Amino acid sequence: MQQLSDESILELEQIFELAIKAQSEQQDISDDRNNAETSADINPDFFQPNGTSSEFNDRLRKFLRNHLLHIPTIYSLVSQFLSQLPTSFLDALGTQSLSVLNSSEDGLDDSSLDYAEEFLLKSSQTGRWEWLAVLASCQTPSGLDIFVREIVDTPPTDSTVVMKALAPLMRRTDYEVEWLFPGLFEGLNHSDFAPAVFDFANFCFRNGLCDDHPASERADEFLVLLSSLTKRMLEIESDPTSWSEDPNQISKMISDSVALIVSLCDAMSLMRFEQSLETLQETLKIRHRRIRSEAAFALAKFGEEEGAKQLLELVKEPVSRLRVIQYAEELGLSDRIADEFTTSVAIAESELAIWLSQPIQMGVPPTMIELVDERTCYWPGYDEPIDCFLFRFRYQYGENSFSNIAIVGPLIHAFLANLEDLSMDDVYAAFAGWQAEHDEIIELDLSSLTPHRQTNLFKLERRLNDFGCGSIRTKILAVFFGEEVAIAECTYNDHACIAFADGSEVRCFSLANGKKLSCDEIYCIYKGHKLLEAFN
Repeated sequence: MQQLSDESILELEQIFELAIKAQSEQQDISDDRNNAETSADINPDFFQPNGTSSEFNDRLRKFLRNHLLHIPTIYSLVSQFLSQLPTSFLDALGTQSLSVLNSSEDGLDDSSLDYAEEFLLKSSQTGRWEWLAVLASCQTPSGLDIFVREIVDTPPTDSTVVMKALAPLMRRTDYEVEWLFPGLFEGLNHSDFAPAVFDFANFCFRNGLCDDHPASERADEFLVLLSSLTKRMLEIESDPTSWSEDPNQISKMISDSVALIVSLCDAMSLMRFEQSLETLQETLKIRHRRIRSEAAFALAKFGEEEGAKQLLELVKEPVSRLRVIQYAEELGLSDRIADEFTTSVAIAESELAIWLSQPIQMGVPPTMIELVDERTCYWPGYDEPIDCFLFRFRYQYGENSFSNIAIVGPLIHAFLANLEDLSMDDVYAAFAGWQAEHDEIIELDLSSLTPHRQTNLFKLERRLNDFGCGSIRTKILAVFFGEEVAIAECTYNDHACIAFADGSEVRCFSLANGKKLSCDEIYCIYKGHKLLEAFN
């Protein structure tokens, strides 16, 4: 190990002290808040953490960046203070180490392993995946042996986190696949871990990191797994209550099954395991679009025409379209896709359906998508004109429905507030304003305005009053490239509305007929109009 200078050791000790101080202050805040909750005279919201935690994170990040070659030595020093250091420091050390290693072409050597494993065992669950990724960056037999053992014994409980832990192995490939397999397959009994392991195995074979697929020797066993998952999915689709009365449990079972079936279909085709044909044909009967596309693709790779036909049929489904186009190109079937499904509008429609289907959005594709407007214009952040598409999408739940307007092009986004009653110009402006970030676009704290700002706010509220607005309650005061603007809830012509006013313009948006717009959306519309007018 390379040695640290006395000055660097002193700096590291100072960072230790900051971490311990931050932990102590956080505990004091927690104790005060608990006491406040039992007292009617104290507001618990009064207690807020100070900047010590941020300070030690910043100093640790800079320290590691400046001592990249000394990371093993740093681990050695930190290990001597483990009983005194809070887990928040170990979490920060893992996060910042990973950040530094990701920006370097070099990984860790074996001198770091015992320390990294020790930190992993003592770290909180929140920092565990970073330490697993740090181990993965040490691409030696010893390093990956520890990595496999740790991730299999106690795998992360989220498939996304598993892939993050595996990411260094996909970014740098200075290892032999046999250092990882078949060991990783020992964790397949964990539902969130299994799909990521098969995806990683598929990655290794697809990218030529091994001559034989890592799952080849256990292909028969994994085919049985695919068959059982297929049977379960068909039964759930036929009668969801046959497996559980709990909708959340059924949803989890479907989610887990879909991820693993998709990975197994890919593995079977990569291995050219012809014994899987009958099972893949059965899997193709599942209605779930993602599974159908993967099963059809796998069958088509085996030369089965029925797989090709089913795959090309799925191009009609917006949520499957982009994947089908990609698979058809790989299979040499692109000329069998109708032109109407490869236009810029059709591609944008598919991008929206995929975005809406993400778990953090709606989770499922919409019932309907229709184009309501398209235009090519200069957009903030782009040097050249860009194609913009506005789509109306709808979700139908029995007699109930939900619809809204989304944009595809410079961004993909939909507001929680319904924009359907706005003009197309206002809709574009709302999205442009939502996306806008600039040092000269500043929202001011209404509770701490300077006398000068208070005077200017009074003038803006008077402009609103002169315009005919009443019951004015300013919610946002901002500075937009030097000009102040107020966004306020108010009344106009005896109707609730939201209005904005700057030095040259006042405009009101009615909230009649149950419109759910807020000051935030109106502020976005204001910013967006100003920006689009300036760019165009």
